Amino acid sequence: MFILNGGNHSAECIREPVEWGHMNDISMLRGIHRQFGANPLNNYPMLGFFHQNLYYSYVMGLRIVKALDLVPYKKQVANELLGKESSWEQYQHSTMRTALLVFNEGCWCYHKFRYDRRCHHYSSLIITVQISREAVLELSECPPNNEGEAMYDLKYVAN
Repeated sequence: MFILNGGNHSAECIREPVEWGHMNDISMLRGIHRQFGANPLNNYPMLGFFHQNLYYSYVMGLRIVKALDLVPYKKQVANELLGKESSWEQYQHSTMRTALLVFNEGCWCYHKFRYDRRCHHYSSLIITVQISREAVLELSECPPNNEGEAMYDLKYVAN
């Protein structure tokens, strides 16, 4: 059995240390919920390191296929084609797709620890010659989201 994955090396070849990434997402979510949440997380799906990397791969025999690695993929070209061919619009924050990611990357990591999680994404685009270093330096001058968005995201995730 296979899982078709949207990941790709073209735009995601620079990875952050595992300690900063997905392995801590569940712990962070539970910590935020413990402090601010009211509703139980019993039915909220969480995929941890064990299930994602060991159980599904070795016990269940699932294989992950990154289809975008099988074709020449340039992020900007793909975005333009999607916009032209359909009613798709790019996310306001290109690397943030869910409420928890928006909060984690745009508010929590950036404002609490002064760590900009966009750096690895931008580095991948520089290495694969999809954006210039100068353009990244200009983008990095602005925070991932403004203070109003950060407060909205905090309230949303806390609820």
